[in-house]
Amino acid sequence: MAIDILSFLKNNNIQFKTSGTNVTSGWIEISCPYPYCPDPSFHCGINIKSNLHSCWICGSKGNMNQLVMRLLKCSYSDAIKEVNKYNIDIFVEEKVKPTYNNPQKIDLSNFSTELPTLHYSYLLDRNFDPEKIKTKYKILSCFQTGKFAYRIIIPIFIHGTLVNYVARDVSGKQQRYKNLSNDKAIIPIKQCLYNIDSIKDRVIICEGPFDVWRIGDNAIATLGTSFTSEQLGLLATKEIKKAVVFYDSDATRKAEMLADALTAFIDSVDIYVLDYGDPAGLSDEEIKKIDFF
Repeated sequence: MAIDILSFLKNNNIQFKTSGTNVTSGWIEISCPYPYCPDPSFHCGINIKSNLHSCWICGSKGNMNQLVMRLLKCSYSDAIKEVNKYNIDIFVEEKVKPTYNNPQKIDLSNFSTELPTLHYSYLLDRNFDPEKIKTKYKILSCFQTGKFAYRIIIPIFIHGTLVNYVARDVSGKQQRYKNLSNDKAIIPIKQCLYNIDSIKDRVIICEGPFDVWRIGDNAIATLGTSFTSEQLGLLATKEIKKAVVFYDSDATRKAEMLADALTAFIDSVDIYVLDYGDPAGLSDEEIKKIDFF
């Protein structure tokens, strides 16, 4: 995201230097806002291209949201909103819609509605109720043959229509996820949001289907840590008042980027960060204790 840093500084009456002593080309210097820093003047540099800041005195570093929090003494959520006022990029252009491909129907005839022992045991080992997941999310299975052998087939519905699916390995001997190729999907995988039909005015955004299964209704998955304008556009069609980004513990930066983008059309956006692991690794009891909204 590109930020008009100069306009932000001017509008908030924050003194800065763009030339002179200790000012490097491509940087804007301000006095360090971190309370423990003995900066006498203009030693905190903001990189115009990356929007990252770094103090020459105390060594503090971070992104624009973290800097704005300290400059304006506000919350993280309010800092995101302030930063987005100066966002040069356009995250959601007229609610970009997913691209519909030529296939009118996705063939699931090679898959079974029954879960073989291996698939059933895999879900039990991950503390899921296989029958409940099968009924609620309409999962299928592929056993010993074919491109998706030894995988759970996870259908993706948008407006009640099957538009794609992902397949999760249960053998532990293959790559974890395999997607339906884009030419056979109605909507390409990275233009989909898993479980989008379940949300109304609140949403918890996770990385994968298993995270969604652990949380239940109001949870969706971006199917990876990256996100696209089509996914944001799909989410923007909903009248969402509150969003929480709940990515894995090792994807905090990606979560922050997504939260930044969501504030363009959602008033209240927060990030929930685990100390370790992922949402799917929590127990049902642990999920119930989290106050998302």
